[in-house]
Amino acid sequence: MAIKDYVKLVKLTIENTETKEVFQVMFNPESYTETFSNVYRKKEDVNTGMEEYVYVKTMPQDFKLKIIIDGTGVTNYRSTVFPVFKNSEKSVYEQVNEFLKLAWYPEEGRAKPLLIKWGDFSYHCFLKDVTINYTLFDREGRALRAELDAVFISNPEQITQQLKRRFEQKSDQSRGSASAPVAPKTEQVGRVQNQGGLSSNGIVISVS
Repeated sequence: MAIKDYVKLVKLTIENTETKEVFQVMFNPESYTETFSNVYRKKEDVNTGMEEYVYVKTMPQDFKLKIIIDGTGVTNYRSTVFPVFKNSEKSVYEQVNEFLKLAWYPEEGRAKPLLIKWGDFSYHCFLKDVTINYTLFDREGRALRAELDAVFISNPEQITQQLKRRFEQKSDQSRGSASAPVAPKTEQVGRVQNQGGLSSNGIVISVS
């Protein structure tokens, strides 16, 4: 059995799955945000006593991440534990352009499929938008630090398998526990209907 390397720091990477180019972040994020959402339309009923909503569709998952690129030299640690960052000789602007070319620049008129990986986490996606904020400059006006607020959306060709792995893994982990906690009862005061005429009892999505 191999001894786990507890000293090695696993870095978050963003890979273009077609070209196999990889962008490795300089600093792992302190946090990231996942957004899951459904779209509903209001059912037009008269004198029902409440507003009811009909399910329309599920939106692609959003994934928000802040990427920091630093050019002040803070990553140039001279030790075997903290190796020199590979892109330290490149300017901040050059590194920003590397990210844009890998993830954003629409070569051949189409979006680029990406794979974000960090430890056990993986996410197939496309870049939706990125806002770049340059926050530090040298005396000649060259950028020394950039913060990239990036938003990614799930790749529809991968999302089904991706969610299946996610929730099956959750189920497998919970099987070893004695018993799952019982969720509190939620009063049903309405009906959520699916498109196509089918209906099923659902949790209230109503406005009094």
